[in-house]
Amino acid sequence: LEPVKINIYGFSLEYVAEDRLKFSLRCSSGTYVRAIARDLGAKINSPCHCLALVRKSIGKFDLTNANSLDDPFNAKGFIPFDKIDLSLAVAKVDYREEKLILNGQDIIASKEIQGTSGWVKFINPKDKFIGLGKVEGRIIHPSVVFPEKV
Repeated sequence: LEPVKINIYGFSLEYVAEDRLKFSLRCSSGTYVRAIARDLGAKINSPCHCLALVRKSIGKFDLTNANSLDDPFNAKGFIPFDKIDLSLAVAKVDYREEKLILNGQDIIASKEIQGTSGWVKFINPKDKFIGLGKVEGRIIHPSVVFPEKV
C-alpha cells in the first residue's frame, strides 16, 4: 500500500509484561494500527504483532453509546441505517433495478447520477432504503444491500 499521511492524537502505554504490552491510541482515519505494532517491533529489534484490536470509537460514535448485538433492532437509542444522515446522492430505483441490486448486480446510473463519483443511497419505489452503491462512470455497483428491515 502507498503511504498516507496520518495523525496520532494520543498514545498511552497501559500495560507492560515480559513479552507483551497494551496501548491505547487515538488516531486519524487511514491509520493501520497493526502496522504501528509492526513498526514498534522494528524499532526495538523484535517481531511485534497485535493479539487483539478493539475500535473504541469512530467519528461521533463510541463504545459509551454502543448496544449489545443480542437484540440490536430494539436496543435503546437504535437508529435505523436509513435514518442516519449520510449526505449521499440518492439513486431512486424501480422494481426491476431493486431486484438486481438485492442480488448484487450492477445497474445503469440515471442521468443525474452519471458522471458523479462516490457513493449513493438506493431508494426503492416504496421510498425504502435498500442499500449503498458505488458510482463508476455510467454504472452503480451495489456494495451494501439491506433486503429486509434495517
